[in-house]
Amino acid sequence: MLETRQIGHFTFERNPRGWLVSGYEGPEADVIIPGDVDGEPVTMVGSYAFEDNQNLVSVTIPDTVDFLGKYAFWGCRRLEKAHLPAAADGLSLGLFMGCTSLIEVELPAGLESIGDGAFNGCTALAGISIPPNVSVIGDSAFRGCSSLAAVELPFSVKKIFRSAFRDCESLSSVVITDSVKMIGPRAFQGCPRLDSISILGNDIDGTLTALSDYGFYAVPRRLMSFDDARQMLSAPRFPYEKVLAARMLAAYPERLDEVAAKLVLIRTLAEAGLTAELGVFEGRRGYFTEANLQKSIEAASSAGRIETAAYLMERLAEVKGADGASAGAFRLDDLAL
Repeated sequence: MLETRQIGHFTFERNPRGWLVSGYEGPEADVIIPGDVDGEPVTMVGSYAFEDNQNLVSVTIPDTVDFLGKYAFWGCRRLEKAHLPAAADGLSLGLFMGCTSLIEVELPAGLESIGDGAFNGCTALAGISIPPNVSVIGDSAFRGCSSLAAVELPFSVKKIFRSAFRDCESLSSVVITDSVKMIGPRAFQGCPRLDSISILGNDIDGTLTALSDYGFYAVPRRLMSFDDARQMLSAPRFPYEKVLAARMLAAYPERLDEVAAKLVLIRTLAEAGLTAELGVFEGRRGYFTEANLQKSIEAASSAGRIETAAYLMERLAEVKGADGASAGAFRLDDLAL
């Protein structure tokens, strides 16, 4: 049986590494978690320890703590400031989820990961400095942070997971480095003001190998004009420019003739090696005839995308029908790869 200790409004549990804060039910607005219990260090803040505390306005966690449990401050809607311990190397699942008043949080210099949903729904958070050792931005980590205006990612960041900055309605600029290997699905969806994406470094070529479907959903419309996208496709400097341009063109199928639209997407993604990661045909408007599909097969084959070409050939057979007659035009979203 776990040894527990009640000290003031805190509940502690002993573990092999010291003491864990398992609960707090006090009325205080400004809370300082003690660094020890009877001379033994407090090393952990347990999961759900402060969940839904509506009195908490600020919290200071001692540097003896090196682990912060999931949802530890979930739903603390009056929490404005949090001082995190220097020893913490990761922010757990939903750590500050739903803390709608959180405006100030100092992340420890040694932090390596920002967990899934860590700041999800922190609508008052206007800015945050991400330390230089963080390599992972988790799923929905900053989703719904509607006051967040700008984000600069350090060179250590390698992966930005699904919906990481989704619905950050005030986000107008993002600085990404060439160390980023993956941008997950819908990572920046619902960011209507995002009109500046800067990528730092001189070694982009070949590094961004998994820009997932809709990673910048709805963003390219603001990033560039239609003519800019055409020019970028014809003379891209880096693969990511091709992807952004393809996204822009896909957003305006009515501005492209059917053949050109299909060939642009097939060739661009094939050359960038991103066909598997990008479901570019899903949900798109537009119709393609038998002749256009045949041209698409040729484009895929010439780009070395044999699987893509084979799939399109199967679709062509379906379009023509058993008797070889053309079934007419069909929707682009029938060609989801």
